[in-house]
Amino acid sequence: MTPRGPKRERSELPKPILQEGQLGYFPVHPLALACLHYGLGSLLIGHRDAEDTLTLKQTGTVALESGLTLELHQRFFNGMSDAFFRGRLSQVLMVAPDAKCANDLDPLVDEFADYVDKLHALGFLIPGGFVDPVEALFPNLVLMTPGLYYSTFLSRLRQNLANMDFSASVSGVGEKVLQKCIRGLFVDEHHLPVDVLSLQPSNLQLWLAGGSLQGQQTVQQLLERQGVRVRCFAATEAMAEALEFKLIHNVLTQRLLYAARLPKAPKNGWQASLSQAIVQVAQSRRAIAQNQELLAFITENLRAPDLCKKSPAAENPSPLPEDIRLLEHLLQVAQQFELNPALQTLKTLEAGL
Repeated sequence: MTPRGPKRERSELPKPILQEGQLGYFPVHPLALACLHYGLGSLLIGHRDAEDTLTLKQTGTVALESGLTLELHQRFFNGMSDAFFRGRLSQVLMVAPDAKCANDLDPLVDEFADYVDKLHALGFLIPGGFVDPVEALFPNLVLMTPGLYYSTFLSRLRQNLANMDFSASVSGVGEKVLQKCIRGLFVDEHHLPVDVLSLQPSNLQLWLAGGSLQGQQTVQQLLERQGVRVRCFAATEAMAEALEFKLIHNVLTQRLLYAARLPKAPKNGWQASLSQAIVQVAQSRRAIAQNQELLAFITENLRAPDLCKKSPAAENPSPLPEDIRLLEHLLQVAQQFELNPALQTLKTLEAGL
C-alpha cells in the first residue's frame, strides 16, 4: 500500500476525469492485445512498475500470437494511476487475470486498492457538488477471462478496502467501488470462450453479470457501439458465479467431451454425468447452493437451434490448454470439498484427455 501524505480538503474533482466512452484493458493479456488489434479499445495498462511493463513502455510495440506487431506508443501506461494522471483512464476497463494462474488475484487487487488509496490521499473521494466521486473517478471493471474467481476477487478487494483508513466523510466508498466490478465473458457463436487466434469482432458476444445495473448498461452501450453483441444478466454476485459455471459447462460438454477417450458411458450418458458433476460443484458455492433456478441455468442451452446441431469440437478435436485449465480449476474445487461422485466423473474426463 502506498504511504499517504497529508489529506487535503476537496474543492473539486481533478480534470480530466475518466474518459467517457473509452474502453481499455488491464493488464497485458493475449485477449486484450487481440481486441486492441481489431480496434476494440484505445489503451492498455500494465502492472505498475513490473519489469515487463517498464520494458514495454520503452519499446512501445508488442508481438501478437498471430505473428503481427501491435503499436502501443502513447496508449500504454504504467498502472492505473499513470493513466489517470495523464488524463487517459477509460470509463470501462476490461480486466484479465493470467489464465495460467487465475487464482493469483493479488496483483489485480493490489493495483485497484492502490488506485483507490491514492484518490483518497489526495482528497478526491470526499463528496461534493452533484458528482459522485466514485462514479466519476473509478472505471467500470469487467473481469473477462473464464474461470471461477469473481467471488474470490470481490472478497479480497473488500478486505483490502476495509483495511483502509477512510474518514467519516467518505464512508461507503468501499461498497460503491465493489459495485463497479462486473463479471464479463467474451463468447463465440457456440457460447464458448473466444479463441484469440480466430477472434472476429462480428462474431463476439459479451455476457455480463454482477456489479450494478448502471455499470452493466454503461458497458453494454460502449461495446455495442463498437459492434459487439452484449447480453446482460442479473446484477448479482450469485448470477455472476452461475455464469462462470455455465461457461465451464459449455467447455466440458461441447469441447472436452469430444476430445477425450472415455470408457463405456454411464447409464445416463457422459454429457448428463458431466452436467450433474458441474452442478454438484456449483452447489458448494453458498450464493447459489439452494437456488434451483440458477442451478438449472448452468446447464440450460442458450444457443440458437441451428447451432445446437453442430459440434464445435468436430473441427478441432484436440483439447485446448485453456480448456484443460478450466477443468483443473473445477477439479480443485471438487477436491477441496470432497465432492463425490463429481470428483470421480471429472477425474475420468481428465484421464481421457
